Amino acid sequence: MQLKNYLPSPALRAYVQFFRIVHFTFSGARLPPAKLFPPRPQQYLAFYPFDRELIHFHNNPEPLSAQPAMFSGQQLFANTRHILGNNFLTLHIVFTPAGLHRLTGISAYELTNRFMDAESLLGTATRQLNEQLFHARDYQQMIQYAEVFMQGLINRRNARPQGLDQAAHLLLQDQQLSLSKLAQAACLSPRQLQRQFRERIGLSPKQFARAARFEKSFMLKLRHPDRSWTEIAYECQYSHYQHLALDYQAFTGLSPTAYEALDNQSPERLVGIAEQSYRENRIGAF
Repeated sequence: MQLKNYLPSPALRAYVQFFRIVHFTFSGARLPPAKLFPPRPQQYLAFYPFDRELIHFHNNPEPLSAQPAMFSGQQLFANTRHILGNNFLTLHIVFTPAGLHRLTGISAYELTNRFMDAESLLGTATRQLNEQLFHARDYQQMIQYAEVFMQGLINRRNARPQGLDQAAHLLLQDQQLSLSKLAQAACLSPRQLQRQFRERIGLSPKQFARAARFEKSFMLKLRHPDRSWTEIAYECQYSHYQHLALDYQAFTGLSPTAYEALDNQSPERLVGIAEQSYRENRIGAF
């Protein structure tokens, strides 16, 4: 069993925030409960070497069956994941805010609220990595294989970080930064910054900051379940509890307490590894 984020090697950190491995095994014929995934300020590449998952969208009646290797664009709406088997493992390569665009040239707004088969863009290298993950002796070897895969992508593109990357990093740290300060950090005009955010990250700066603050609030609640939602709201710089509740309603369709109750039934809690994972992992979120 595994639910853990791993920092990449220094050579990859301009492109990769972290690697995430989620591995659940279940016995018997009964499949694990579904998990609601809220929006996060993330774009990632997911690999499924064993059993996969079915993704249900709250604004679309047609579910999506995960491909063996699949890009996830920035999501603005919650989706529900159903694990399809008793041996579920996924490795996510979570990119820096504009890292996916720099590595692939994809216009990020074309991936917003969408998933895309990765082999169609990256070729058979994705299939090779899935084979390596399938035969890996342990999780650390999986990360090593993913590192080599990413280094190959970087060597092909050699796209260096730009001013926008710095602005997005600052916004992840402080969601209250003004557009003018972000533009100054990126050495861009406010209009140029808005345009580049949409092209390379898939969201406006305001949307990106909103998703980042939402994620920060729930991760804080997971790590400190004894804190009240009002305390969480103020710590995350919401003006009041109702302000936080509006974001939860917009992103998940639920109140904060209802979403927390639903998350308490997630697969990681069923197998008993959630609390330790939330305490140990300080990079990113699940």
